Amino acid sequence: MGKTQLIEVLNDMAGVGVPLGVQEGIRPRGNLDGTPAGWFDDTRLGLIVWEAGSDVPLAEYAAEYAAQLERIVPRGQLPLPIVVVCSKTDQMPCPLPQIAGLKDAWPFIAVSAERRTNMGLLWEMVEEKLIGLDLEVKRQSDDCSSRASGDDDGAAPGRRSVST
Repeated sequence: MGKTQLIEVLNDMAGVGVPLGVQEGIRPRGNLDGTPAGWFDDTRLGLIVWEAGSDVPLAEYAAEYAAQLERIVPRGQLPLPIVVVCSKTDQMPCPLPQIAGLKDAWPFIAVSAERRTNMGLLWEMVEEKLIGLDLEVKRQSDDCSSRASGDDDGAAPGRRSVST
C-alpha cells in the first residue's frame, strides 16, 4: 500500500468524467524511461507524498521534490501549487516535529489511503487547487477577450464575476 493506493483512491473520488492524470514519481523529460514527450506539460498540481516513519526528514524530502517539479514543469505552469501529504498514518502517526519542520511552505495533510482517513479532505484540497487554477485561467482569458473586444463591464481591472 502507499502511493499507488493513494492514487487509486483519488481517482475514485474524482469520479467518472473527471480527467485526473496522475504520474507516480518524477521521471526525466528525455523519454529514456518511456515517458511520453511533454508528459508534465499539463501538470497543474504537485502532490508530494512522504511515508510516515521515513528516514528522510519531511521538510528535506518535500523541498527536494518541489525543486524537481520546478525543473520539469514548463515555465508557464509555475509557480506550481503543491500539497504535501504524509501517508500510511494507519501504520504510524506523522511525527509532529516533521510537520513543524515544513513551517508554512506548503499545505499539508496526513492520510491513510488504506483506511481512507482524511482522503476526503485531501480530495477537497486537490479539487480546491484545481478549481482555483481553472478560475484563474478563465479570468485571464476573459480579461484578454474583454480588452480585445473593447468590452467594459464596470468591474475593476483584472476582476471578473464568476457564475456557476
